[in-house]
Amino acid sequence: MAIENWIDEIAKQFDLSDGAGGTVKSYRMHEWPESLTQFPCALTYVISWQPVSGISVGGPMKALYRGVTEIHVGNVAKQNLPKCHGYFGRIRNVMAAHLQLGGLVDDFRFAGDRTAVQGPARLEYGNDDPHLGFVINWEVKVDESHEAGYSPAI
Repeated sequence: MAIENWIDEIAKQFDLSDGAGGTVKSYRMHEWPESLTQFPCALTYVISWQPVSGISVGGPMKALYRGVTEIHVGNVAKQNLPKCHGYFGRIRNVMAAHLQLGGLVDDFRFAGDRTAVQGPARLEYGNDDPHLGFVINWEVKVDESHEAGYSPAI
């Protein structure tokens, strides 16, 4: 299934509680801002793609996408650190509850070869001042055998 069919579903999962009665604004693929003005917020994007079951004539085409979701909590002031602690559990729960993104993908999980959640860390976005936040490393395994334009014959 093409990335356009599931990337916003990942972003949607990070519309999570901010721990103070509000929610994280998780931007969808076509609504990324030029500058971050709403906190907390989340940005989800893919950083790599690779076939995992080979590309062969008439055969299946399984792919592995690796990506990140950045959660920007607020400015780097030390008083924002206590807000960060609850995000670990909320992030874990999101990942555990949506292993197939409602059937859109074969598998959605923390990336096995990188730290699952990095943070609280200093994050930068465009020309904005640095923010305190988290980087969630994830991977998606998906069957792309029936994608429009995919032809196993070379």
